Amino acid sequence: MLGTGVNAQKRCVAIHHLDCPWRPSDLEQRDGRGIRTGNEIAKLHADNKVDVILYAVEKSLDAYKFGLLHNKQLFIRQLKTNNMGSRTIDEGAIDEKSGMNFSEYVAVLSGNTDLLDKARLEKKIATLESERQAFVRGKSSSRYKLEQITEKIEE
Repeated sequence: MLGTGVNAQKRCVAIHHLDCPWRPSDLEQRDGRGIRTGNEIAKLHADNKVDVILYAVEKSLDAYKFGLLHNKQLFIRQLKTNNMGSRTIDEGAIDEKSGMNFSEYVAVLSGNTDLLDKARLEKKIATLESERQAFVRGKSSSRYKLEQITEKIEE
């Protein structure tokens, strides 16, 4: 394991996480040491990619710690995007675009990947429901505007 301040970015081909930190930023910091421009070995020999390998034990405290990381990351992301209007934390964005995905780690480490499928389906349902509500609001707004215009024409 490498600590803070290690300068190994030019020759890194793989990152091995032997433990689970308490903060999402610590894991991002670790990954950032190898996944960056200027990594000469990865560019020459690994198609400019660095393998990230996490070691964890199924049905252990590792699942709990990754669960905590997942919740912390969701909260931090919502704060950064100023998306705290409601009193809920969005479980969404279970894909590669949102950065590290601790919900996948939790599902795998718990020994029950059905949890991951459930989270994906719940996210899809929430997205569809949100789209439906937006459609209904738009339809209502259009009706109101039509009534207003009709009244103006009749005057």
